[in-house]
Amino acid sequence: MRGLNALVAILLFLLLSCTAVHAQETGNLIGQIRLVNGSFPTARVMVTLQTRGATLDNAYTDNEGRFGFYNLIANPYHLVI
Repeated sequence: MRGLNALVAILLFLLLSCTAVHAQETGNLIGQIRLVNGSFPTARVMVTLQTRGATLDNAYTDNEGRFGFYNLIANPYHLVI
């Protein structure tokens, strides 16, 4: 009986100490590259997304200099052009 009481106490403790798991929200990082004179680059430009010194992804600009990285979790990011 004492073993059963101890088991119930342990299970109750585990049940009460559980925390809810929350889904991480994601976001997008979008931008546009323009030259100093305001025009768009004539060639596609590679944009590299890095976090904590590691490269996560590369994107290329379109004909209007736009690029994007999607479904990113919250982190500090660096863009390398």
